[in-house]
Amino acid sequence: MDQVNPSYSSRQIVDKINTLPSLSPVVQRISKVIGDQNSSAKDVVDVLRLDPSIAGRVLRLANSAYIGMPSTVSSLQNAVVLLGIKRIHSLIFSSSILSSFKDDRNCAFDRIRFWQHSVIVALVCESIGKHLIKRHESIDPGELFCAGILHDIGKLVLATYAPDSMIASYEKANATNTPLYVNEEEEISHMTIGAMVAKQWNFPPSLVMPIVHHHTPRQTKMFKRNVAITHIADIIVHVLGMNTIENEIIPAFDESSITMIGLEEEYLKVIANNALKNKKDLESLMELFS
Repeated sequence: MDQVNPSYSSRQIVDKINTLPSLSPVVQRISKVIGDQNSSAKDVVDVLRLDPSIAGRVLRLANSAYIGMPSTVSSLQNAVVLLGIKRIHSLIFSSSILSSFKDDRNCAFDRIRFWQHSVIVALVCESIGKHLIKRHESIDPGELFCAGILHDIGKLVLATYAPDSMIASYEKANATNTPLYVNEEEEISHMTIGAMVAKQWNFPPSLVMPIVHHHTPRQTKMFKRNVAITHIADIIVHVLGMNTIENEIIPAFDESSITMIGLEEEYLKVIANNALKNKKDLESLMELFS
C-alpha cells in the first residue's frame, strides 16, 4: 500500500473534527445540573424530559440486564434514582459522543469488535473502581466506565475519516509484530486524534487523560489513578482476546500502574473474567452504544 501523507491526513481529520456538531443541549444541561452539588434527581428528570430519545435510552438502560432489576422500571424518576445521577451522566455523555461517528465506510476495522472491546474495558474499569472506592474517595466508578468506553475513540475517528491511515498502521504493525499504536504517525495517532475530539467537545480532564495516555500512563501529570486503571483494563481485555482489530498485538504493559492502584494482578484477572462471563451485561450495553 502507498505510504499515507501524514500532513494531509492530519489536516483532513482536523477539518472533519472541527465540523462535528456540538453535544445536544440536553446533554450539556445534564452536565451542568450534575455539576451543581445542590441538584436532585427531580432536576435531572426535568432535563431528561426535554429529549424523548435520551429519556427513552435511560429507561431502556434501567430495564437492561446490566442493572438486573427483577421488575419493570416505568418512570424516569425511578430510573434516575435506580441508576444514579453520575452513572446516567456518564452513559448519556459517552453514548451521545459515540453516536456521532456512525459511518459505514469500508475499512479494515470491525466496528462490532471495537464496541465489544470498548464496552468490556468500561465494565472492567467500573469494576476496579468499585473495588477501590473504599480506599480512595476520589474514585468514581461511573467516570471510569466513561473513560473505558471512550479511551479508543481516536480509532473510531480514524476509521471514519482516514481509513487509509489506519490500514497503513495496521499493516505495518503486522509486518513488524508490534502493537498498533507504535506504528502510528504521532501527529495522527489514535491518542492524538482522541485528544482533538476531547478538546472539540470540552471533555473534563478526568476523561482526556485516559484517552491521551492509556498506552503511556507514566507520562500523565493529572488523574494518574484513572489513567492507570484504564491502562490496566485495556491490557487485560487485550490479553483475554477482545482486541479492537483482528490479530492485534497486545500493547506494552506498564507495571507501575499496578503499584498505582494497589490491587494484586491475579485479583485483577478475576475482575476481568467476571466482566466477560456476564454476557447479558455486555449485550445490553452493546445495544446502547452501537
